[in-house]
This record gives sequence, C-alpha cells and structure tokens, in this order.
Amino acid sequence: INAEYGGEQADSMADAEDSNGFEGPEKRLEINLRPVEGDSEGLRSLPREFWDRCMEALHGSILDHVAGVDFDAYIITESSLFVYPSQMIVLTCGTTTLLEMTPILLEGVRSKGYEVEWFQFSRKNYTFPESQRAMHVDFASEVEFLKDLDIHGEGYAIGPLTSDHYYFFFADNIVRPDGRNAPQETDQQLNICLLYTSDAADEEDSVDLGGRRIIKKKKKKK
Repeated sequence: INAEYGGEQADSMADAEDSNGFEGPEKRLEINLRPVEGDSEGLRSLPREFWDRCMEALHGSILDHVAGVDFDAYIITESSLFVYPSQMIVLTCGTTTLLEMTPILLEGVRSKGYEVEWFQFSRKNYTFPESQRAMHVDFASEVEFLKDLDIHGEGYAIGPLTSDHYYFFFADNIVRPDGRNAPQETDQQLNICLLYTSDAADEEDSVDLGGRRIIKKKKKKK
C-alpha cells in the first residue's frame, strides 16, 4: 500500500490485504467517445484536478504523468491510467474501488458535451473476494452498480466458473450504418494474463500463480 493513501484509508486497505494476500489480477475500465469532427483534444482537455478526483474515488492517487504525442500516461498507486482524445483506460488491482470513479468520469465527459459510445469493465475472478470493498465483492454487485448509473449493458463470464475465468461487462452504443462496422472499430487489443511462472520465480519472496500475486511470509528464526 502506497504511503500516499494515508490515515484510516490506508489502514483499512492494508488490513484487508494482509489477512489473505495481495489481489494481483487487475480491474479494467475503458470508455470510448463518439467521434467529434475537428476536436483533437477530447478527454485530454480535462484538467489534472479532474483525474485526481477520479483516482481519489477508487482509493488511489497519481504518482507521475507523461504527456505523449497521442495520449497522456499516468502512473497511479495501483497501476496505470491512459487518456487519449476519444478513449480512456484505467487499470487497478488490490482492493481498489475502480467503479466508484464512474459517476465522476461520466459527469466530466458530459460536461464537455461528449457522448460515450462504448463502456467496458472487465476483470479476472478474484482470489480473495472477501477482501474486496463495497460493490466489488462479486460480479453481480458490480453489474448492478453500473446499471443503477443508467449504463445499459450486459455482463458475461468467459471460461469455466469452477476455475480461472474472466468477467466482462460492456455497453455498446456505437452507430453502425447499414449494420457494418464503424470506421473507429479498426483497433485490436491483446490482454495477457500470467498463468504460471518458472521454478526460479517460486524461490522468491512472492510469486505470481494463475494471474494472482501470493504473498509468502517468512518464518522468524527462534
């Protein structure tokens, strides 16, 4: 837990994770805006203070920022935030409350007159679901929270529910003339989840297994 969380917020998150281990699989939130002709800034025009508010809502904070030619990259306490003119992707892990930033995010988008044409939330099944906070304890609660915000989408599970699987919620509002793909639907993304590590990695203090980070506590010598 990064010290910048501070106070009771840091203590409560640390207590939840120390009771079991650190939840390695990332929660992922993505929005895509409907293209606006002549607008080259889009989401990048939102001020730093706005993104600070979003990170505070998910119980994180921004540690660093790099402004690239095509997008802004932020290092946050529990992973990363990427802001393009018409797309935003945020990744968090541990016991962060990623979805709690959604109302703030949508408010900021609408204040600029933008429309969200694609909304996506996804994550792998948790190793320690009982350690999660609020609506993140289970996928049904996550979906209910999003639908209460009038995000009209559906949730799906990919893979065997008795083993490692992936949850996926999306709301598709893309306009497709004549039923064909829209011009902006040309990008492809590849998500990789670590399943196994080498024997050498197993000898370290911590090891990733099944996309999960397991914390090994050293025994004290008597």
